[in-house]
Amino acid sequence: PMLENRDAGKELRVNGRSIPRHPKHQRFYYAPLGGNPPVKTIKPSPRYWTAGKYRVTGEGGADIGPFSVDVQFPEEPVWTNRDRIESIDRKRGVTLEWRGAGAAFILATGIDNLDGGSTLCLCVAPPKARSFTIPPAALANLPSTLIPGSYYSQLGIALAPETEPPRVKTKGVGAIYAVPLSIVSKSVAIP
Repeated sequence: PMLENRDAGKELRVNGRSIPRHPKHQRFYYAPLGGNPPVKTIKPSPRYWTAGKYRVTGEGGADIGPFSVDVQFPEEPVWTNRDRIESIDRKRGVTLEWRGAGAAFILATGIDNLDGGSTLCLCVAPPKARSFTIPPAALANLPSTLIPGSYYSQLGIALAPETEPPRVKTKGVGAIYAVPLSIVSKSVAIP
């Protein structure tokens, strides 16, 4: 089950680089691996992920056996109308346009810095699409950013391979899947 804490070992490795368990959420493995994450607590660093093949391995633990899976990381999407979008009008929707191969996931997020609450709007573009409009109904629950310092909002495009992800069977789980996402995003205002 998703919410059950499963022990797959003290760390995962990506091409040999350690990904330890998250200090607060032990069922997740977490490490910023470079780039410019849209959070203030992680400083920008040189990108680790580039298009190409990566091997994800786990030594195994009490609940899940050892595994190794190869993942083909996609090219980063080129967001062609990125500079023209500075804010989102929730009543009109917002259209994103891009170049790049893969299944596209369009996302908009709102994080309340005062109470820690968050909202996510995630849409899946039709196969082979190169533009997508997030409809007003999907944006309705994103909070306004009009109160300075209270809300933080992002708009982004994520590409994933269009092929079925590799899967590996091991002790304790039906299968392990590795799905790489290449994401570009930006901060936006939401009046």
